[in-house]
Amino acid sequence: MNMCNLELITKQIILRSFSEENLEKTKKWANTELLHPLILRASFVSDEVHRKWYQNLLADPSKIIFAIQEKSAGVHIGNTGFYNYSCEHKRAEFWILIGEPEFWGKGLGFSTLQLMLRYGFADLALNKICLLVSVKNGPAIRLYERCGFFTEGILRKHYYIEDEYIDVYSMSLLRDEYDEIGLMPDKE
Repeated sequence: MNMCNLELITKQIILRSFSEENLEKTKKWANTELLHPLILRASFVSDEVHRKWYQNLLADPSKIIFAIQEKSAGVHIGNTGFYNYSCEHKRAEFWILIGEPEFWGKGLGFSTLQLMLRYGFADLALNKICLLVSVKNGPAIRLYERCGFFTEGILRKHYYIEDEYIDVYSMSLLRDEYDEIGLMPDKE
């Protein structure tokens, strides 16, 4: 993980490099049963597993993770980032979690995604940003489509969560598509 204390800012949010101080809330969200099918998590996370996840993040340069802070309240409300970042292939897998329910539906996911797209395409020089999303996660699918993501396919019964197989969409956005849309974050 890139540990360079990066900070990205819009009028609504601040993205800060993920740190140890973000672990407690992150574990709470990972263990929120309501979120499991939405974030494609199959089981609860122990302290040991969570600590190991964090240590792996620190050692893995293909993972770039941010804590999402709602600017006016100044609270950590979620996480976002890129997994499988490849400088060679110029691609990465995006993910986001707004873990605090009182901040859902307020446009913070949209602000976060805009900022991450700019960071990915401009700063990291990516050509492709892709993601997986549960077919049951309508709000996330609408967000991704609003930002220009294209559904490449469906991975049938790709996850087994809470005694049910979950289908997921594979979606992506290419650099030239992003440039055409002209989607820029609402900067300060």
